[in-house]
Amino acid sequence: MLLDFKDWFIFVMSQLPQNEIIKDALRKGIKLVPDIVIRELVDNALIHQDLLQTGTSVIVDIYADRVEISNPAEPVVPVDRFIDGYQSRNERLADLMRRMGIC
Repeated sequence: MLLDFKDWFIFVMSQLPQNEIIKDALRKGIKLVPDIVIRELVDNALIHQDLLQTGTSVIVDIYADRVEISNPAEPVVPVDRFIDGYQSRNERLADLMRRMGIC
């Protein structure tokens, strides 16, 4: 079964460890990582994945103290230019995801 991005995101967030705080006599769950961080990192990994590679995909590993998002593709932009360089491997996918409000 294929999940759309929203369902997938909800699933990942439900798997993240959380702490509880009590404020004004009510308990509130605080996730290990804010949802906007997960959303941005995953949509970035999806946009930049190498769709020509078979048998691989973006992987999200969740641990008690961290989340690791892996993209098996080689970077299109040199690593030392990640901050100021931009080149999408899948510009059509990036455009579609922008139009859908995902990124």
